[in-house]
Amino acid sequence: MWSEPQNDIASPPAYLPLRKSLLGFASQLRQRTYLPRQTVLSQGDRTAHIVIIVGGWAEQAIHIPDGRRQIVGFGMAGDVCCSDLTGHSTVGQSITALTSLTVAIIGKLEFSAVLMRSAGLSRAFWRSQMQVLAIQRRWTSVIGLLGARERVAHLLCELYLRQQQISAMPDGICAFPLTQTQVAEACGLTQVHTNRVIQDLRRSNLIEQSGKRLTIPSLQKLMTMAQFEGSYLGLEELDSNPADVQPFVTA
Repeated sequence: MWSEPQNDIASPPAYLPLRKSLLGFASQLRQRTYLPRQTVLSQGDRTAHIVIIVGGWAEQAIHIPDGRRQIVGFGMAGDVCCSDLTGHSTVGQSITALTSLTVAIIGKLEFSAVLMRSAGLSRAFWRSQMQVLAIQRRWTSVIGLLGARERVAHLLCELYLRQQQISAMPDGICAFPLTQTQVAEACGLTQVHTNRVIQDLRRSNLIEQSGKRLTIPSLQKLMTMAQFEGSYLGLEELDSNPADVQPFVTA
């Protein structure tokens, strides 16, 4: 059972920023590591657990009967999967390790009880869910309104800024473990079209790619080309007013 810390516990910091409080909580839970391409949960599975990503990347995809699929999200450290708290629920999309992936697992009933006891963790959880919904709405509008070049560039801007939210990285540089097939499946494009777009972005000096690292020489230029407006990520809001977020200890 989880409980709020007592006043005589001095080793953790007084609070964890909202964007990292879920990670602080998850570090004390049972954890499991998956290899790249290993399935965490399949579409249609029923689960009574919450899954919090501790490290690595996951992809979330919806599959249709003819074998095609659409990637509908990428999970990073601190993201919560299977966030429906209503007991045994059906997973609406597959969750697969994109890189080596470590997750923390907690029962939904236990997690709900923790949220009831901790205003700080509850705020962090619901803010994270609001961000997930905002990202989904933006992806829908991007695929519906923007051309192929703008879609890919928009995705690159988003993934870069989300990583900056998790940890400080050199300006313009971020991890990029996606294949061109995965970029295509996230942007609603064919792999051939995606390859042409990425080559065009390289020729235009808007991106550089080396292995699994992405460099964006001028984020502002890429954002302008992609018509990217990042307020939907809520980065500043997620960093604000963290004083009510407390560290956690086991009872």
